[in-house]
Amino acid sequence: MKENRIGRFYKRSLLLGALTLLTCASVNSALPFNDNVTTETLIARHLDSIGSGEARAAVKSRVTTGTVVSTIRLGGAGQLVGRAVLASTGNKSLIGMTFNDIKYSNENMAFDGKTVTVGQLAPGRRTPLGNFLLSFDMVFKQGLLGGTLSSAWPLLDLRVTNPKLKYAGVKKINNQQVCVFNFYPRDTSFLGITLFFDAETFQHVRTEYEKVVNAGMVTQNEMSASQQETRYKMIEEFSDFKKEGGLSLPHTYKLQLSISSQRGSVLQDWAFTLTKFAFNEALDDKQFNAAKRP
Repeated sequence: MKENRIGRFYKRSLLLGALTLLTCASVNSALPFNDNVTTETLIARHLDSIGSGEARAAVKSRVTTGTVVSTIRLGGAGQLVGRAVLASTGNKSLIGMTFNDIKYSNENMAFDGKTVTVGQLAPGRRTPLGNFLLSFDMVFKQGLLGGTLSSAWPLLDLRVTNPKLKYAGVKKINNQQVCVFNFYPRDTSFLGITLFFDAETFQHVRTEYEKVVNAGMVTQNEMSASQQETRYKMIEEFSDFKKEGGLSLPHTYKLQLSISSQRGSVLQDWAFTLTKFAFNEALDDKQFNAAKRP
């Protein structure tokens, strides 16, 4: 009798141990046999984390508003609180920030389906973030900026941009276990792009963009003056997921840009607190031209 109880306990322990490993470990174990199946499974579970197929299909446009705190950590100092708006329809998207400051009045960026535009602080003068997005405009064109907050998010419909995802393992970031995938656009990419998904929920929680540019590789006047390499890194983080209009969307969005060159370093971040979500509103195509936004 005692042996039977021990045997049953042993079997239950094995079963519980196996269930504990089922999240990303099961994905990891499948990879050596069939990478494509693993990627498809990841995408399917990620889409389910956003909402049902019916809920996703029902949302044609999105407008999200809230507040944003901009903090300059290197290359200056200061903190400003402003208003923020994110809007998208199809593959068109925009992010707008306005601040009550003469020297730093806005961060406006948009993609109208063909061209990426950014706002100016004064005629001919753009922010480091604006210059970065113009130089590496595929961030917008691939629908990556803003993650699942945008209708242009590429994993919603892979037929639009047809990227390639490659599994890169499981790691822990900020005490959160995540599945890591490298993102490769079908067109030539100038950036290293990495996507991070929560290992339990498969929600998209982070994107990293990295690039080292040697002198003479870029065309923007503000950037090409450097005679040595320039290192760029942009990070997006998404958290505080809640239901809105049938979709589970992040209500906290953090964006950080770091630039390191011989001329000095820049480190600035923007922390969004999103409070209002509207869906299926009519959006004028003119709104997706950041050069004309106030």
